[in-house]
Amino acid sequence: SSGIHAEYGVEEKSPGDGTWPFIKSSFPVEEIVNKLAEQSLPVPVQLSKDAGKYLCQYSFHNSLCNGKGKSVFIHVPRLDDFPSENTAAVVISIIKELVKCLPLL
Repeated sequence: SSGIHAEYGVEEKSPGDGTWPFIKSSFPVEEIVNKLAEQSLPVPVQLSKDAGKYLCQYSFHNSLCNGKGKSVFIHVPRLDDFPSENTAAVVISIIKELVKCLPLL
């Protein structure tokens, strides 16, 4: 579905052999998504645990590993689905919520 998808972890799907274990972000992504979902944002925000099948999944996995879990992956909708200004405003809201969590990690 369209909207912004905040990924909270990586399943065992990978560009390679599919043997990666599930790795979860140390950010409270579910809590952040629920908080943002209660607001009237111009682009819906949804939680997901699938960053994709190739480059996105690979990038997120490496980011989680190298950052010791201090990473999230945000999929943004196509420009045809929502105006870029609206998408940018919601991404900024997500980043602000993530920054508030940094002292807790």
